Amino acid sequence: MRHGIAWLALRADGAVLAETRPARGLLGGMLALPSTEWTESGPVGPPPFPAAWRDLGVEARHTFTHFHLILRVHGARVPTAAGGAGFRPADGLDPALPTVMRKALRLGLAALRPA
Repeated sequence: MRHGIAWLALRADGAVLAETRPARGLLGGMLALPSTEWTESGPVGPPPFPAAWRDLGVEARHTFTHFHLILRVHGARVPTAAGGAGFRPADGLDPALPTVMRKALRLGLAALRPA
């Protein structure tokens, strides 16, 4: 079993931060939410930028062929001025993500957006 943190930065305009994973390795070259390393000993690594990050109390669970992964979702609401090419509309991002990241996005958005 491996563990990690997926970072969900949600802007006021509904855009979220996404990045392209490194070419080598699991989900290589695919679009994803920023995340820590996935390790057996627990998440390792800082958030992608300073913000009021909080544990959203949700986990995306996924089974790969050779291990199980639990991604704890941490989120932050950030101003629309938070920029960069990495922010994309959440609705358009969903189908472009691999399954585990799609799970993390959906769970995180449900926890961050007002009811």
